[in-house]
Amino acid sequence: MRLLIVRKKIYLLALLVIVVQFTNCRKKDYDLSKGINTEMTIGGDSLTIPLGSTKPVTLGSIVDEQAADILKKSEDGSYSLRLEDTSNASIDAIEAVAFTLDPVSITPIVTEASDIVFQDIEFDPVVVSSDPITIPQTNLNDFAVPNVDESLSKTFSKMDVFGVDYSDPVPSAPIPFGPYNYIDDNDFDINLNFDFTQDLKKIEKVYLKNNIVTVKFDKSTINSLLYEGAIPGGNERLQDQIVDFYIDFPKEYILSSNTGVGTQIVEGATTNSFVIKNADLDVSTGEYVASFKIDYVDLSGYPQTGSLSYNSTIPYGIHYQIAQGYVDAAKLPSVSEVNFSISLNASPQIDDLEIVVNEKDIQDEIGAEDYKETIKDLPIEVAKIHKLQLAPGAKLQLIINDPAIAPFTFKAGGECVIELPEIFSFKPYGTYLDVNTNILTLPIADLFNTHDLEIEEIVLNRDVVDRKVEIEESVEYRVTGLTLDETTARFNTINGFGEKKIELELRAVGLEIVDAVIDTKSIAFDIITTNEEEININEFIAEEVKKLYSIGLGGSAALELSIDVEGLPAEIEDVFFDNAFIQFPSEFKFRTGDVNDENKAVFEGGFKVADGYRKTIYLVGFDFGADGIEITDGMFKYDEKVLLGGKAYVNSTTLNAEQVGTVTITPGVNIGEIKIRTIEGKVEPQIDPVNEKLELTDLPDMLTSGQNVFDVIDPVITLEVGNTMGLPVKVNLELLPKRNGSVIENGKISTPLTIEAAEELGEHTWSKFWLAKDGEHVSTGYTAIEIPNLPNLLKTVPDEIEIKVTPQVVGDHHKVDLNIQENDIEFRYAVNVPLNFGEDFRIQYCDTIGGLQAGLADYLKMAKKIDVIAIVANSIPLDLDLSVRPLQDNGRLLEGVSLSADMKIQSCDIDGKARESKVNLGLKETEEGALAYLDALEFTIKASKNSTVAGMPLKEDQSIRIELKIRIPEGLTIGGSDSNQLVY
Repeated sequence: MRLLIVRKKIYLLALLVIVVQFTNCRKKDYDLSKGINTEMTIGGDSLTIPLGSTKPVTLGSIVDEQAADILKKSEDGSYSLRLEDTSNASIDAIEAVAFTLDPVSITPIVTEASDIVFQDIEFDPVVVSSDPITIPQTNLNDFAVPNVDESLSKTFSKMDVFGVDYSDPVPSAPIPFGPYNYIDDNDFDINLNFDFTQDLKKIEKVYLKNNIVTVKFDKSTINSLLYEGAIPGGNERLQDQIVDFYIDFPKEYILSSNTGVGTQIVEGATTNSFVIKNADLDVSTGEYVASFKIDYVDLSGYPQTGSLSYNSTIPYGIHYQIAQGYVDAAKLPSVSEVNFSISLNASPQIDDLEIVVNEKDIQDEIGAEDYKETIKDLPIEVAKIHKLQLAPGAKLQLIINDPAIAPFTFKAGGECVIELPEIFSFKPYGTYLDVNTNILTLPIADLFNTHDLEIEEIVLNRDVVDRKVEIEESVEYRVTGLTLDETTARFNTINGFGEKKIELELRAVGLEIVDAVIDTKSIAFDIITTNEEEININEFIAEEVKKLYSIGLGGSAALELSIDVEGLPAEIEDVFFDNAFIQFPSEFKFRTGDVNDENKAVFEGGFKVADGYRKTIYLVGFDFGADGIEITDGMFKYDEKVLLGGKAYVNSTTLNAEQVGTVTITPGVNIGEIKIRTIEGKVEPQIDPVNEKLELTDLPDMLTSGQNVFDVIDPVITLEVGNTMGLPVKVNLELLPKRNGSVIENGKISTPLTIEAAEELGEHTWSKFWLAKDGEHVSTGYTAIEIPNLPNLLKTVPDEIEIKVTPQVVGDHHKVDLNIQENDIEFRYAVNVPLNFGEDFRIQYCDTIGGLQAGLADYLKMAKKIDVIAIVANSIPLDLDLSVRPLQDNGRLLEGVSLSADMKIQSCDIDGKARESKVNLGLKETEEGALAYLDALEFTIKASKNSTVAGMPLKEDQSIRIELKIRIPEGLTIGGSDSNQLVY
């Protein structure tokens, strides 16, 4: 496989270079041959002669003069480098392949007459489903348990507690007090009121969550007054305890999980109580906390008739005792009262309820289901079936599902009546089945079981059409008298019930036919039996092909199928097929409709014995699956078998079995020419590397100066590659800029690119790449290729670009069209590079002041020294360096003259406004009379980087304007003596 590159002549290297150079020229603005302004200014020691001024020399006019088609001007006046073009590559195609196969010869088949044999019958199950059973549902949204929020608080004077009363401040000292007893009690009410819905009969139990009751006793004001120092004679600070605390709930409240010092649950005859006994406290206990749970409220013994109205008063009380303590005398004057408080808090919620639901009648169900079935694949000889006698074990299995309504139950008294299909003749089944009417009656107690009804025979009395008998019966059922009994259950369980149904399934099993009462057709024969032969392919395709997944043909290959019959009696003119076929390998792919889903070519209808049977089908390709087949040395090798199978029969009213002898059948398969067009596989073509040199010709002068270096900030190269091949290609692209045969090292570019395979062979599939220094601002549909050094490639103008392309086919699943003789890869690219002044920018501007002899010859002959004064207005954002060469009228360098000058021209202001610089160029004779030959001044303005204005854009209206004067600082010498010297 060979890669060809088609090149077009383009300004390709402009893609790599951003430069601006002012060309060398002799401007008319300085030509003195037509005379000069002779106005003279006489003063001091010099003579000044104005030469006039130039029009502003704009950057736009200079660029336009270059006729650089690749430079484009934007609406704001800035410039950028833009170009676009295309090129092509092609790869020679793999040679087309066509081959033929020898006819597949199948050994002739010898057969005898066949017996009439019935296969087992299979009936599809019939399922009958009732309407949904309505499960009682009740609504308890309005049922709520009230919160417990009780507090008991008492205030006492300090005399009552401590027995002393200091009103004046005294030093800190322990004062003993006690014993002291605090006894109090209270109560609170709990009320539950709720109206029942229709299905609800009674609420048995109320289960609670968030059911913790918290008990708090606060004695913090006592603790705040206690003496904190050492107590003479002992270490005991405070001895106090809760002697007794109680909450007496009615017996309906079931309590548990008590916590806290001295707590317990006490069950009495009529109450369940939470109590605290002798709970010792200490000085660190400012607030005592205890708790318990109310597990549930048992209302099963509480009278309820259509509603619940429950009211209960809950008493509680406390006995708190201080045996002894020590109060601080210094703290007593600050307090007059002491507080004790007790609080009870709980916010219970309903977790679940145990309820009693009323009994509920279920609506009677009456329905029917069609019982349709087709008995297929009957013996070809059978014309009508009267009865089919079955082997023992044949049964109709009746399965009625349990609808899973627990905890609900059905009351006795209901039943299910089923009218079974009339075609079945059953054996007796207890008292439930009437074998004369096929009506089955099942009581509710025995309903949800599997019932096996034994079948003796099937009574059809139906004609056989196309070896089939159609059956259409009806199954009718009635479910009556069903009632859901009264039930006690959890509310969350029954309210979570989904849809419940009663389903009835009829399933016929074990239908083995042992005998039959039938009418037959004429005698049938087995004339085709199973046989198989090989198909062998051994064909060279191409060495590049390593694996094949599929093959598509150019047009289709015809396969001629034939069957010839010998040995039948002369009276038999026709043979008819019965499921006869040729089975082809699964890899063979045929025209739609030629074979069935099993890749079988089926023989249909019949044929004349004298003519034999002929059928043509068409091969369109091969499919070797996801794993494919390996190709060695380009050879396509394939060995598989063709399978012949099935039966045939003959019709005759006068033909008996005795008349039939040996019948010989000769089948054949003839395959026409196979032309391969497309292949899918692993293809490894060898593609030669490409090495091209692109020389820059016909570029504007402004792009070729070797002294210019320009800023390249955000260049973008868009590359679109259109591939017509089904081969993905990986390309390593190298761009080597060169000047004078040497590579510009910091400008080299190397990047890999992957080109997608064609989606449709012969049509371009485009891979789009966005080459830039970073991955920002990528256009939609492009793949970003980051090349950080891309700007460096373009800073110095090369005179040649060497392009190296190393292509390689990648992947292991390729598509190739062998009819396409040359595959095409098209390259489209576009470049957009803004031209900016920046830190690395350099520029060179050359010009010449000519014709000085024509206007100043007389002055130059008498002068020994002159100054050329240039006032330069610069709006270009760079500092400029000025250099000058004096020239004779022949353009050669003037010898005998020395030059001194202030050579700096300031850049524009940061806002872009022009700034004036005054430049004084002093010329002095080093050889007598040399100035007399001065005719021109060639000056060059160069610019280099300037950090103040770096990055300002290049615009067409930026300019340099120069005003020129000549000053003769030492006067003029007329003649050769002092008397002839005139000084102005």
